[in-house]
Amino acid sequence: MLPRTDLPTDKPRRPARGRIRAFVAAGALLLLALPVLAHAQPTAPPSDATASPEGATPPPGEPIAVAAAHPLGLVAPDSEVVFGPTLYGFDLEAFVAASGGYLAGYAETVDGETLSGAALVDRVAHAYGVGPRVLLALIELKSGWLSQARPSEMSYPLGGAVPGLYNGLIAAADDLNEAYYARRGGTMDTLLLADGRTVRVGPEVNAGSFAVLTFLSRDVAAADWSSLAEPSRFWAVWTALFGDEPLYFNSSPVQPQTALPPFDLRLPFADGTLWYFVQGPASPRGRGGPRAAVAFAPPPAGAAGCAPSGEWVAAAADGQVVWSDALSVVVDADTDAFLGSGWSVTYEHLAPQDRVAVSTTVRAGDPIGHPSCAGGGPSTQVSLARRFNGEWVGADRSDAPLVLDGWAVLPGAAAGEGVLIRSGEAARQAGADKVDARNAIIAPVGGR
Repeated sequence: MLPRTDLPTDKPRRPARGRIRAFVAAGALLLLALPVLAHAQPTAPPSDATASPEGATPPPGEPIAVAAAHPLGLVAPDSEVVFGPTLYGFDLEAFVAASGGYLAGYAETVDGETLSGAALVDRVAHAYGVGPRVLLALIELKSGWLSQARPSEMSYPLGGAVPGLYNGLIAAADDLNEAYYARRGGTMDTLLLADGRTVRVGPEVNAGSFAVLTFLSRDVAAADWSSLAEPSRFWAVWTALFGDEPLYFNSSPVQPQTALPPFDLRLPFADGTLWYFVQGPASPRGRGGPRAAVAFAPPPAGAAGCAPSGEWVAAAADGQVVWSDALSVVVDADTDAFLGSGWSVTYEHLAPQDRVAVSTTVRAGDPIGHPSCAGGGPSTQVSLARRFNGEWVGADRSDAPLVLDGWAVLPGAAAGEGVLIRSGEAARQAGADKVDARNAIIAPVGGR
């Protein structure tokens, strides 16, 4: 379900489309004025390498300069690459319908359910936590499905090697998340070009821009990089679709400069019941996200299976359900019924039977569904992850550690490994097998 558009108007809103069009030419001029923000380097540049003349393809061993006439700069704000604050009020279905292209009439069957093109974009955006406008811009850039009724590219609407819209969206969302969170964590600063050359990106470039550039760089060779052929095309597509009001093309940080506000959570099952800690911190969806999600499986002990359980998953916090489908249920924890602002909790693997409906208001401890393998779970379980302003929050974030009824979640050496610790209690070790002595945990009566 899309966010309501009749909510308080103190949230950022997209200007009227006619006004947006007027910004396009100005935006192009502003781009040309941006300073040098990055240098591209070969894999092993010599220490005395110097920049080539602007616009020229450098010989091997010499860095490629990205100069003022070809700025790297801001390609996409963080708040648009994640499902962030600037997406408030955006009506995806209406936008796709008004575009009048091939996507507006497209449908695809996924797991026995027929979904429109807009619904497919919405599903992936919510499940992966990627902004739908960025996904739409990439579709238009790679195939023209928004603007063209009969596009020439029919098999690969998002480019790359993955055919089909739904699978292409998943691959794109995974790639964007992987680059975004690696950049946010300070573990990635290099783009790999199609010909094997690399571009080292300076700290001035925000995580959202880095993620989009990483996605686009797979189709760009060193000979093309000096003109930023693909990123410049992305800018042109974005402004044609959405305009370039500064609200949307600034860095739009999604995290506050100070510590995140407190967010108390309880274990996601009923008071006094025993479940099993089966997965330590891992990506909430796909390979690309941070280690933010943990999973619990219902009794009995012993071998795991995939049959839906009659046990109830309980809401870990108060809030309103803003999304509910086969992949995820999202509960917004503040009062605006919008995923992209404040805290939210995402639950995965809830069975379709008795799954909580959109717009339901829940209190911590209320039943919201039954654990299962829905959405691709390895066994009957429920996973839980947090987002703040639409960005996944890692379980071990220093200013906002994941704590459930007093149990602190600590990541292990690899994704999916980890322990739960609580004062006065024996540590619980994550593991796929349900063993009382190792990973059983009882929700305290009365909650957190």
